[in-house]
Amino acid sequence: GFPPIFTIATEGGAVYNTGALSITNTIFEGNSCSSGGAIYNLGVLFMTNTTFEGNSGIGGGALCNIGSATSINCSFIANNAGGPSGEQSEAPGSAGEGGAIYNTGSLLISSSLVSSNIAVGGSSGSSHYSEGGPGIGGAIFTGGSGLLISNTDFINNAVTGGQAGPEEGELGSGAGAGYGGAIFLSSGLLSGTKLRFINNAATGGVAAGPISGASG
Repeated sequence: GFPPIFTIATEGGAVYNTGALSITNTIFEGNSCSSGGAIYNLGVLFMTNTTFEGNSGIGGGALCNIGSATSINCSFIANNAGGPSGEQSEAPGSAGEGGAIYNTGSLLISSSLVSSNIAVGGSSGSSHYSEGGPGIGGAIFTGGSGLLISNTDFINNAVTGGQAGPEEGELGSGAGAGYGGAIFLSSGLLSGTKLRFINNAATGGVAAGPISGASG
């Protein structure tokens, strides 16, 4: 097979594209950064017979597309978008958006497999009343110019909200929500033809228990 590509960065763990890029018969595995775990695209991107597996980010575990992208006969498997936890005691958790793909540009997906990707909201800070972040778009978060999908399977993708902080003397509230186990459409156009959605799930976060020593 082809060797995996690995690196750590801020935008585009493996590739940051502002030009015209064509990728064929390639594996992106284990790449990580904030936006677009494997690829951050501002230009024109064409991908065929390519696999994205085990990549991670905050927005777009495998791909963050701001420009124009086409995916034909590609696989997006077990990528994840995880929102950061609240850094200070009362800080809320942040959103994890687009387990495989975060799209605010123009995106075409055809004859592809999108499986076992996950978006998870960050846990809240340690203080009571702090909120968990939402998980949004287990496979794809999309808005902007539009998303066209055909002959593609979405299998076992999921979103999970982040855990909430504890409240005085009672179970915490404000656990993060989960939106769109497979796809979350925030704006723009989504058009799908001959798609299969199998065992995708959206789950809210867990409310933490009471603060130790608090009375209820």
